[in-house]
Amino acid sequence: MEKVIEYTVAQAKGRRLRMARALTGMSRQDLHDKTGIATSTMDTWESGRVELNEKSSLRICESFRKLGIFCSAEWLLRGEGMPPHLMSDTERSMLSYDKNEESSQTNSLRKKSFNLPPFWDSDIKKELSFFLNLHDNPIFHILTEKFGNSMFDAGDCVAGVGENPQKLIGKVVILQKTNDDTCLCRLNSVTDSIAEISFCKKTPPTRVEFKKLGRILWHRKSICSNF
Repeated sequence: MEKVIEYTVAQAKGRRLRMARALTGMSRQDLHDKTGIATSTMDTWESGRVELNEKSSLRICESFRKLGIFCSAEWLLRGEGMPPHLMSDTERSMLSYDKNEESSQTNSLRKKSFNLPPFWDSDIKKELSFFLNLHDNPIFHILTEKFGNSMFDAGDCVAGVGENPQKLIGKVVILQKTNDDTCLCRLNSVTDSIAEISFCKKTPPTRVEFKKLGRILWHRKSICSNF
């Protein structure tokens, strides 16, 4: 018989808060840098050690909305109503948060443009565009074939943020080559701008020169219309 996990009210609120933060693809530190909410405070809420109250939930929702994420206090506190999602233009115009902040955020999102592939689902394309504009030094890749025995299949899209290569050794990462082509690979070692990578256990490692290595923070299944 499958074991049923029971959560306290505080833990249930924490799980919903983690779900909302996951939509942004941001760590607690990233969220602190963007909104000023302390990482330690977010940790106590998400773990359920401190129960999220109405005042704090309203503060969180306001912060998420300035990042383009709709999240309601009703959903955070009770799991009722509409779940978190990327805001549409209509929702942006209806929500009553500071117009100067909205204008500043909108202009910021328009500073960068990306050559995105066609997608079956236009909402996924908007989500990817939002992710790329939200983060500094972003990177994305569309898989043309399944990556080893992993969860990543042909047609999947992954996105991440460039990071110190030494911290990514041993992980599956997105690599951008010097000719700007990208690939998904496992990083075995790295020296300066040369990385030793592998694609599966059956193929020998190879050394490539790279421009950027990114940790995977966002993944959507089989969404490119070419597959």
